[in-house]
Amino acid sequence: MPFTFQVVLPLDPRLLPKTRQAIAGYLEDLVPSGDTLDDVVLAVGEACANVLRHAFPDGDGEYRVRAEVDGAEVRIAVEDDGVGLDPAALERGWVDAEATSGRGLRIIREVMSSVDVAPVAESGGTRLFMRKTLAG
Repeated sequence: MPFTFQVVLPLDPRLLPKTRQAIAGYLEDLVPSGDTLDDVVLAVGEACANVLRHAFPDGDGEYRVRAEVDGAEVRIAVEDDGVGLDPAALERGWVDAEATSGRGLRIIREVMSSVDVAPVAESGGTRLFMRKTLAG
């Protein structure tokens, strides 16, 4: 039976540290390695920061975070109903090497076992789904 954590958050950057702490607290007894826990918390923080920066240009919205541990993997979904994005643009590597931001998805892909980005609906929204295989 999977263990699940789920929260709906307003678009408020002040909640990002507490969101990372909540995920860490939820997972600390379920994830066997501190490094794995750190990777998952980093990825969740980057995914949430991306929603805060990009999903709602007018500054009004909410998003959902769901974490699940089932057997030998952690599954995380971060989903919003914002303006959406073009996953093909992400694959082209559109981030300027001189940019001071824009590396969040690259970091997430480096620390997680798999990452999928997909639109929620034709009208917008983005769902980032990531998995981390647990060692041991």
